[in-house]
Amino acid sequence: MPEISLFYGIRVTMYYDDHNPPHFHAEYNGNKAIIEIDTARCIKGALPSRQLKLILAWCVLHQDELMQNWELSKDSVFVYFEDGKIVCYDMKNMLDKEVFKPLKDISIFVDACTVMNDTLAWDIGGNRDAGRCIDIDPDTLYELPYCEEHIA
Repeated sequence: MPEISLFYGIRVTMYYDDHNPPHFHAEYNGNKAIIEIDTARCIKGALPSRQLKLILAWCVLHQDELMQNWELSKDSVFVYFEDGKIVCYDMKNMLDKEVFKPLKDISIFVDACTVMNDTLAWDIGGNRDAGRCIDIDPDTLYELPYCEEHIA
């Protein structure tokens, strides 16, 4: 689960294969809560009062970015290059191609996503066979426009 923010000891994370409604997870000192993005309210769990107020205010301030991350996470991958460049590879158009059809299942998309052959790849068989993975040409990825991380 990627961490999307950390402030005042509150860790904010978002699962890429999570259920609706759009939400994120907040954790503070062992306390956990799920925050719905649209309504900026706690829908499960609890945080201490001060931290809950902070995270709800943060949610309102970052609502657009959070929703964008939620949508992007469903069939996009952020790729980080060694030189610091970040790109977002949108798979929407690729998923209808025969070779990529297994990736329509979000759990396979997330679980099989890896780096193989020095590029973004999906290890569908789970056996780390670089000759049998589905991978994206690294030049294709690097030519994408620079993408800033949406949430600091």
